Amino acid sequence: AAALSSLDNQNDDSAAQTTKAKNIDQEALAKAISRLEMSTTGAKVEPSAQSENMKLFQERKRKKREEKERLARVKVDAGDVGLLELELSKTKATDLLKAHEGDAVKAMRAFVTAPV
Repeated sequence: AAALSSLDNQNDDSAAQTTKAKNIDQEALAKAISRLEMSTTGAKVEPSAQSENMKLFQERKRKKREEKERLARVKVDAGDVGLLELELSKTKATDLLKAHEGDAVKAMRAFVTAPV
């Protein structure tokens, strides 16, 4: 809990320290992950497993960031957003179009065939 609270304290810093907040204390995070795994399995986690978990965590975070950046670059036609707004909010319509490279037909097909 102490490791997680130290991470929370870092995120509460002012906007001037956002670059510092982005440099998460890796050791505290590794301890938190280790404690979480110990609490769920009841066994001690090896340091190599901790570093592997940290690598997986960082890889997932990097992929999410790259996907977010890719979606931000997709241009969406206002008419297509208007068409999808008949069924969705403007934000959801825009997100759906961006997820399908701005192609309204692909977006509508995905919306219609999406699991409920």
